[in-house]
Amino acid sequence: MLTRANVGGPVHHVRILERELPALGVRSSLLLGRVGGCEGDATGLLSAAGITYRVVPGLRRSVRPFDDARAFAWLVRTFRREKPDVVHTHTGKAGLIGRLAARFAKVPAVVHTHHGHLFRGYWGSARSTGMLALERALARRTDLLFVPGEPLRDELIALRLAPAERIVAYPPAIDLDGFPASAEAGRAVRGRLGVSEADVVVGTVGRLVAVKGVDRLVRAASKGGWTLAVAGGGPERRRLEELARSLGARVTFAGETSDPAAFLAALDVFALGSRNEGLPAALLEAMGSGLACVVPAVGSIPELIQPGVTGLLYDAPDDAALSRAIDAVIGDAALRETLGRAATRAVRRIVDPRAMAAVVADGYARALASRRSLERARR
Repeated sequence: MLTRANVGGPVHHVRILERELPALGVRSSLLLGRVGGCEGDATGLLSAAGITYRVVPGLRRSVRPFDDARAFAWLVRTFRREKPDVVHTHTGKAGLIGRLAARFAKVPAVVHTHHGHLFRGYWGSARSTGMLALERALARRTDLLFVPGEPLRDELIALRLAPAERIVAYPPAIDLDGFPASAEAGRAVRGRLGVSEADVVVGTVGRLVAVKGVDRLVRAASKGGWTLAVAGGGPERRRLEELARSLGARVTFAGETSDPAAFLAALDVFALGSRNEGLPAALLEAMGSGLACVVPAVGSIPELIQPGVTGLLYDAPDDAALSRAIDAVIGDAALRETLGRAATRAVRRIVDPRAMAAVVADGYARALASRRSLERARR
């Protein structure tokens, strides 16, 4: 169950699970909420892969008490009628309503995936503390939590979200067919963006929300003399456009892209300004495209990037360190090429969709066995 199939990492993750789990003996039914008006809709990716889904009435990312109650009631009825062994939720709103509905309907096992977390980088300290308290309460009603990578697992253990034995890390997984795209595809994208072949282009891909830190990249571009290309949509776009104009930064906004491989082929460098992350799909795709990557040491990113070998890591809160790292790769074409080649080799070696699905399927079995053992002990 996913809050909505907007463009981003969670929908890629769910698509892989829906494709791989049947071979592991798991039958699943995918439930989705509706995508918001300022977000890219990725349901076409699911349909193209032959994945069917049902829309949960009322389920949306925004807080709407009437719709939230409607979604909760629909889920309780559905779970009671269909009697699943496991309910698996992804992302915040689905994780809240879906887990509560599953417990209310007495589903045997409930698991949740944290693709990142909301406890740092999204809001101020008071709201972040409140979100952590809420998630701890939900975690007590959850049999198993999945996270992308060991660093994020360690972070959630340190936050005392749940006992270590109930937090399971899975390996990176994404489909890299079609990456890298051809040089011709990249030149065509540059033409559409109004960028010349002589321009040095640093690019990023992601939702335009504050936690993604695109504003940091805009500020770096205003000082660095290079062009920033941004792919993605979201509520921050207008503010980012105004910031770029006020700083005189050379920034081009591509909007949502249906061909991320071609967009990445138009770049010289890939960068993230994120204040918080899980394990971004865009970074995996950039590595698969042979790009030199400049990324913050947050979430499970350090598990992917060997500093100075497969990319450059910088201290996340340090804007000056971000600018220095981008300048270092822009000023050294040989370094860019070396980092890009190493990144491609690394990501091809570690990305394993089947291994990720196997970890999840094993987690389902563990969660069910644990819950049944607990119920026997209570009798």
